[in-house]
Amino acid sequence: MRIVLAVIAGLVLLVGLAAAIGTVRDLSALQGTWAELESARRVDDPAGREVWEETVDGFAMRFVVVEDEPPARMVTEIDAAEDAAFGGRWIYELTAVEGGTRVRVTEDGWVANPLFRVMLALGGMHGTLDRYLKALGRHFGETVTPAHVDADAA
Repeated sequence: MRIVLAVIAGLVLLVGLAAAIGTVRDLSALQGTWAELESARRVDDPAGREVWEETVDGFAMRFVVVEDEPPARMVTEIDAAEDAAFGGRWIYELTAVEGGTRVRVTEDGWVANPLFRVMLALGGMHGTLDRYLKALGRHFGETVTPAHVDADAA
């Protein structure tokens, strides 16, 4: 059994679009700011895809950039086997607004492993997104509070 989730969170950073997308685009940029991100590096891919290896909370994962529409949108997907404990994609959308950049991230994923489903329930559906967005704010010297968006209304 898999639990399918779609959660959306966002915020406005007080930096320009170029600075925001530059940081979002570099999947290693939040090392040292996002506590869960232990390591991240781009790796060669025989198929020519943009692939990153990350270790997050002790779990080694590969992410593939499956869509890239600078400076407004990027989609990454976990390169997961069918029998993996979890998987899915993050959709990053950036928009210039007065005084900064609106960043919205949608997590479109699934959780199969019962232990991970319990962890998800305890940590909250927005837990990972919130920690990522807070780290993004800290990267720019800001203290931010992500806003949650109803996925059905989005």
